[in-house]
Amino acid sequence: MVIPEGVEYIGDRAFKNCTKLQKVDIRSHKLKGMFRDAFSNCSELSDFRMVESQLRVISDGTFAGCKKLEKMSIPEGIWKIGDNAFELSGLVECKLPSTLRVIGKEAFFHSYIRDIVLPEGLETLGEGAFDSTLLTSVTIPSSIDPLPADPFCQCRILKHLYNDGSINQIGQGALRDCSGLKSVQVAYGAVLNTNMFAEPPSFTKRAYKNAKKKTIIEPTRIHGVTWDIIHGKYVHMCYIEFIPVSK
Repeated sequence: MVIPEGVEYIGDRAFKNCTKLQKVDIRSHKLKGMFRDAFSNCSELSDFRMVESQLRVISDGTFAGCKKLEKMSIPEGIWKIGDNAFELSGLVECKLPSTLRVIGKEAFFHSYIRDIVLPEGLETLGEGAFDSTLLTSVTIPSSIDPLPADPFCQCRILKHLYNDGSINQIGQGALRDCSGLKSVQVAYGAVLNTNMFAEPPSFTKRAYKNAKKKTIIEPTRIHGVTWDIIHGKYVHMCYIEFIPVSK
């Protein structure tokens, strides 16, 4: 399907559940809006292309459930990827524009992303943005601090988080169930607490909040834990090396 020059808007759920749609080529430089769930659950969509246009936002749920969509190049000018935009899609590769500032909640949840370059200038990583993906390493741009809650939770083959030394804090649950994690780069003097590994159940929050904090001024090995809901206790997840980086 070709969307020709002159089209300005693609409405909510315009092509949702079009299960025979395989290819979309957007050629309109005047496109201003592509709204919620526009192509969601197009289960056969495998080829999506669009030119640089006046579009600034990939709306919530736009490509959710597009299980055969494996590659995407998002044009320059886009500053926001909305909540659940690519959740449960087949996405393996996604090139992000340098203009991107916001990645919404669960934007890539349970997709097959293996490698992603987060652009410098990115300001917001939504909760669960890359939850349950296949990332093995990520470089966090200096524009992100603190590392927010839960962006990489349940990324169980994620091994390394790289950073130029701008991260002074790591949000609650940011590393939840990252059981394969081996190293994280942080700012020299960063103060870390064990709540970065999990959100404690309500009855342990007071003790958890007062857990010993660590100031990272040299490579420090920290025992990562996760909450075992069946047995009602914290259990070993992995040992992680936190490496201070001086700017």
